Amino acid sequence: MKKFYFIFLAAVLLTQYACAQQNKPNKAEEALKAGIKKAYPACVRMWSYDTTANKRTGGQFSGVVVDKEHHILTAAHVTWPGLTYKVMFPDGREAIAVALGKIELAADKTRPDVAIMQVITKGDWPYADMGSSAALVVAEPLISIAYPETLNQDKPTVRFGHVTEVKNSRGFIKSTCMMEPGDSGGPLFDLSGNVIGLHSAIEVPEDANYDVPVDLYKKYWKSLMLPTVYHALPDSVIISVPRVNKSVFKEPAAARLSKLNGTCVTIRSSSNGVSQQALGALFFVDGLHLKTSKNHTIIVSKSSIVADAPVVMVGKKMVAATIISRDKENDLVLLVPASDIRGGINYQAICKDTLLDLAPGTFLRSPQPDTADITGVLGSKLFLLPKVVNAGYLGIFVGDNNASTSALWVKPNSPAAKNGIVAKDAVTEINGLPVHTASEFKARMQAHWPGDTLILKIKRAEVFMTKATVLGTVPAVHFDHPAELFAGGKSDRRDGFKEVFAHDSRLTPQRCGGPAFDCEGHFYGINIARYSRAVSITIPSKKVLKFIADSFQKE
Repeated sequence: MKKFYFIFLAAVLLTQYACAQQNKPNKAEEALKAGIKKAYPACVRMWSYDTTANKRTGGQFSGVVVDKEHHILTAAHVTWPGLTYKVMFPDGREAIAVALGKIELAADKTRPDVAIMQVITKGDWPYADMGSSAALVVAEPLISIAYPETLNQDKPTVRFGHVTEVKNSRGFIKSTCMMEPGDSGGPLFDLSGNVIGLHSAIEVPEDANYDVPVDLYKKYWKSLMLPTVYHALPDSVIISVPRVNKSVFKEPAAARLSKLNGTCVTIRSSSNGVSQQALGALFFVDGLHLKTSKNHTIIVSKSSIVADAPVVMVGKKMVAATIISRDKENDLVLLVPASDIRGGINYQAICKDTLLDLAPGTFLRSPQPDTADITGVLGSKLFLLPKVVNAGYLGIFVGDNNASTSALWVKPNSPAAKNGIVAKDAVTEINGLPVHTASEFKARMQAHWPGDTLILKIKRAEVFMTKATVLGTVPAVHFDHPAELFAGGKSDRRDGFKEVFAHDSRLTPQRCGGPAFDCEGHFYGINIARYSRAVSITIPSKKVLKFIADSFQKE
């Protein structure tokens, strides 16, 4: 057996489902959305919590409430019997739960990874039905609804996949529903919204995702009601669970949307002598005119991977392109090719399209200029993705939000350290704006990017000084964990966005910048980054259209 990893927090059906070329609702998509709607409210985000100090004491993980008594199914490797946990529901309500029993075998603590908790806060809490993992079949479609830790969102993301092994040699369900840190303990549902597994572990390949069969929770239910760690399988008394019916799922008709042909192009450029590639969305903009060009086609792509003097590949032909504008906030760039390129998204038509019903479960297609379309499922509504990896880096740590702005420590070789800032120096102003607390300091820093110059007013003892400091990039941290080792890896620029949505399309960084559509050909936005193992993110169409309109007005 290959080395087997838990998706501990600190530590799609990606088949080629093509979509029918018809305006009537897609039955497969309807079934998927119905299952999500039923299951979603019961999926919870959790972490250990000191109820006396009202303080978080551990990392994030996921779970699901499964009955009127508010029992939560989760993974053993993220809980400890008797401890208390904060439970956060998608509707914003919060509760406290206590961990009950868990099973981790003495010979192999990774098995069977079964644990139960119970909400102790009074309330009418939503719950999902338990299904039968024994009734699963290979290729059966599945839904994952859990909370990736790196996204740090208060609502879960949806992922879609299918069964590849009903029960592998270690007793787990294997599926293509991608997981990553923070998803541990999260639920796996059948298409009817019934819990059939709980997220446990992954290996490096994106198709290697392992879930605890829900039947094990039912089998050991009585023993798991006691706050005990079992190192051997306890007595089994199977609880009675009402029989549930499964929805029928039929693959959508295999038909290619002709309207998507010619909407995606390849862009090549070079930065510091290094060649780089991106995709771009081609637009037909009849009615809009640039002062510098009479062309009727433009291209929008991902700015951070399109350098100056780009060329567009049209078949085997290279067409030079001119960069008209860039939008750092949304990482967008607008180019005009030297000559018109046939095809494109009709700009005037999509400006009249008021759709963008961001319903989790919507099938998304990302056309490719040289390969089959990449397909996935929309996993979220719009959300803020603040700068973390892509924040401007100063190298000062100032402590908790209500603390002063005195530096508790300064990272060696950081921009701050190189400019003579030392521990206990207090930052009193940034670019002329006063800062009084650590939270104000962090808020000011969020407005800036790597390469920005900050004029810092520093107080050292009773002496004030001014230092001009150029921000660097956040130092990369490398983990030898399968969630970090997937094919293609993450995009360099992947956060610092005011509005994006998530989906589970398996993009690579070089295949970002292209368009995303639903199954009826509605334009949903620009694929802006592969964020993590299980998440790609897209700038919504309204932001893209505004960028195009603003670019024409400024030109």
